[in-house]
Amino acid sequence: MGVDDGAKRHKTGGLLTILNFLLCSGVLATFVYLGFRIRRGFKTRRDFFGDAVRFCDHLTTEINFSKNTVEQVIRRYIGTYNLAFAELLLKYSHLLASNSDITRDALKEFIAHDDVADFFLQLGKHSSAEELEKIKAARSRFQSHLTGASEKLAKEATIYFKICIIIGVGVVILLI
Repeated sequence: MGVDDGAKRHKTGGLLTILNFLLCSGVLATFVYLGFRIRRGFKTRRDFFGDAVRFCDHLTTEINFSKNTVEQVIRRYIGTYNLAFAELLLKYSHLLASNSDITRDALKEFIAHDDVADFFLQLGKHSSAEELEKIKAARSRFQSHLTGASEKLAKEATIYFKICIIIGVGVVILLI
């Protein structure tokens, strides 16, 4: 009877070790994933404003030299932007195509940033010279947002990622 009890305890101890290892691995993987998700949010914001700056550059070039409309510029360059900005341009393009009066409320349904919504609200409503000045001013605002987002990505996102790893390791240590 003593030999059987020892064998059962050995099997149970081995099973608990495996379950503990799996639990600790899962907890650590969860915190690593959380860190990556936080970092991706910072990167998405940076990429969005980078695309907004490039869109202003494309508009300036096309208005100055080709005299193309906003719809033509969107169609020409839509494939060069990241998904979030491309979706914004598609929705804006659909508003333009429907010939509906573009309002701030309509834009706020799919544009979260006030500066970007204001830019698209005023786009195409002025003479070429005024339009170019407004695009230049918007590009400057977007560039400052891009610079800020890049700095936050470099500093804060890295810190948050490291904090997630440290918390994950701390939880694993507590579980052991």
